[in-house]
Amino acid sequence: MALPGLGTMRFGLRSKSVEKVEDKTKRWIYEHNDVLQRLYPSYDQMEYFCLPISEMDYYNLSPTPPVLQHFDLMAGEVTSNLI
Repeated sequence: MALPGLGTMRFGLRSKSVEKVEDKTKRWIYEHNDVLQRLYPSYDQMEYFCLPISEMDYYNLSPTPPVLQHFDLMAGEVTSNLI
């Protein structure tokens, strides 16, 4: 997944499932985001979802050769390789 505005960085994500979001988490998200408070009169007026990420690839394309870091968030492991 390439994110706009990140220049020479790219990310790849893997996820296992979509989960229900707890009410206290919904409240926290709403209370800590001024934009959401302007758009919605209450935290319960929005739809929420959670996408737990199990693995992430980070590509730094600035150096030559580029670098790939792979994060296995379930195992707590990070590996680095040149591309």
